[in-house]
Amino acid sequence: MKYIHCLLISALLCGCAAQPKEITTVNLDEIYEAVEELRNQAQASDEHEEKMISCVVNDMKVTALCRYLASEYGVSIVTQEGLDDQVVNITVENQPVEDVVAVFARRVGAQLTRVGEVYYIGNLRPEDKGVLVDRVTNRDVVTIENAIKTVLSEYGRCTVFPDGTVVVGDTVEVIRRVNEIIRTINKQHIATWYVQLIVITKQMKDERGYGISINDEINLTKLIADAASRNISVSLLAERYINAAIKMSANSEFITISQTPAVIVNGATVARIECSDNIPVPKKAVNNEGEIIATTEYQDVSAGMIAEIMVSSVVTGGHSLDVMIESSDVIGMNDEAPIVRRHKLDTTANMGNEQLYLIGVYYKNRTENGFTGGFSNYTSKTKEALAVEVWANVQQIR
Repeated sequence: MKYIHCLLISALLCGCAAQPKEITTVNLDEIYEAVEELRNQAQASDEHEEKMISCVVNDMKVTALCRYLASEYGVSIVTQEGLDDQVVNITVENQPVEDVVAVFARRVGAQLTRVGEVYYIGNLRPEDKGVLVDRVTNRDVVTIENAIKTVLSEYGRCTVFPDGTVVVGDTVEVIRRVNEIIRTINKQHIATWYVQLIVITKQMKDERGYGISINDEINLTKLIADAASRNISVSLLAERYINAAIKMSANSEFITISQTPAVIVNGATVARIECSDNIPVPKKAVNNEGEIIATTEYQDVSAGMIAEIMVSSVVTGGHSLDVMIESSDVIGMNDEAPIVRRHKLDTTANMGNEQLYLIGVYYKNRTENGFTGGFSNYTSKTKEALAVEVWANVQQIR
């Protein structure tokens, strides 16, 4: 008997031993897909349950039409005094209730609002406007406002908050249109791109001794044309060219990699990169005799590079890249004010994915400056011609 008790106790202890916990992994993508599917089903259900009207009305008074819609379709309509005796003609086939009532109101030259399940047709006061509150998650505030204002009536108002929340007050007909706009925008896919710019500055002199010919304008023009046609062999040539330029820039003053800015661009927004130095310029206080008596404050003058980048998809495939690059250099001082020289490149290029393109070339002079005379007059001593090449690589990451 004791032996049996021992076996039972051993079995219980073995069964109660701590078991290793299973590690549960959660796939967030599946959760997001399930939520999106439920949202689409809810929207489809709302559209399916919406009442539809089919009718043909000829020379019917407004009061008679309201009674007909109420008895046949359960639509409650109240009209403003003075509209009852107007005659309307309506022919509709399987259309939503709100669309039919909106056309009805327009036909009699009145406005439409809705209170609960009752429609009112007449001249509206500011307090009679309907209100819509929704949220747009994939556009900036200015874009949302511009889209909604295209359909607002003269009585409508729209406010968009930084988080994308939209509040619209207007007639029922306009509210319905705004709701359709918001639904359509939220369903759109917003692409995201990674953009890499490479700015190369080279001296305009014989470079064949370095083992690469990059100063031939004919070759540069041909390279741009071939890149525009997305020639794969030219794309490989461009990569070799950049690699050679990087190696040369490490050991030679002939060529330098000026800037290599990279940025993530979301949708049709504009990304901005600024790499510059602020030069403080003193502001002097002068007395009546023209003598400087004190420095009152400093004003910053920027010198460097500013790049603005926007990417969008094109119908034929690939990407449309809009680039604006402005470079500035301090080339001297006039009295105590810096002399700044600026250059600007503004271009649009259709590009393939993950391919390197030469999108523009501009030229500038690098000047070594001197000063003569007791008043430190600015003079130019020597000039050196420089070519600035702008290369770009765009990769869609979402």
